[in-house]
Amino acid sequence: MLTSLAKSSTKRIAELLAIARAQGEIDSRADIQALALALQNLMVGLNVLSKVVRDESDLWLLTETTLRGLGLIRT
Repeated sequence: MLTSLAKSSTKRIAELLAIARAQGEIDSRADIQALALALQNLMVGLNVLSKVVRDESDLWLLTETTLRGLGLIRT
């Protein structure tokens, strides 16, 4: 069941990224599958890390740093 949920979530993220790419919101050369997997990984990691890191600003910093590294937010 977890495998199915993770795969469907990653597929949906990829669909949304493809829309964003088509609308010029992200780089036209972006590897949608790689980004979808990275975002899925971010969400799973945040879910686990938030159990021990309670400072919201630290969690936002982690998220922003990851999104910036993936080229999904601009400086």
